Amino acid sequence: MAAYRASPHEATGFSPNRLFLGREVWLPLDLVMGLPSNEFQCASIDDFVQRSQEQMASAYATAREHLGVAAERRKRTYDIRLRQQQFTVGDWVWYWYPRRYPSKSPKWQKGYTGPYLVVRKIEPVNFVLQKSPRSKPFVVHVNKLKKYFSPTSLSWLNAEEGVEDETSVANDCVLHDVCDTAESSSSMIHDAHLQTESFDGVSARRRRRPQYLSDYVC
Repeated sequence: MAAYRASPHEATGFSPNRLFLGREVWLPLDLVMGLPSNEFQCASIDDFVQRSQEQMASAYATAREHLGVAAERRKRTYDIRLRQQQFTVGDWVWYWYPRRYPSKSPKWQKGYTGPYLVVRKIEPVNFVLQKSPRSKPFVVHVNKLKKYFSPTSLSWLNAEEGVEDETSVANDCVLHDVCDTAESSSSMIHDAHLQTESFDGVSARRRRRPQYLSDYVC
């Protein structure tokens, strides 16, 4: 552990001892061979504190610059193997949501769930998914999505656009069915009235149309 803390890191350029303590740790070999004569020669405690603060501030600034360069290098390496995913509103996708279960190997578990419908895109790399019209939408990153190719149900996004047309057609069908029902009821009443008149000495029963059909005119 002491060797790790005394070794400079590739990303920061400094050892953990240098960034945490403001100096390198003295090893037994340093005590045997002797320290440099100008090592921490300060006139007073205040000068020592001020010098330590300046050295740590300078080391932190240099470490931030080194970390920025390392981040850019890692990004270029990652983008080499990256394949850009293209999704549009209305597409069905799988959502990467792995769950770990006790006493079960991860390779036998499902990593993707779904399918989910893409209802909105948040530039540049986020999407809003929804599993059903009544479920709560949520935001995910594009790296967690995969195209869904199996047959799916109709998208409720397109269904909402044609709600008015479907409603008007349904109302016309209902009105037509009611009119047909009223005509058939009238014909049945008339036939029943004729049959009752054929019996002698028996008064015919008067039948009326149903009350819920009195307002309909066909």
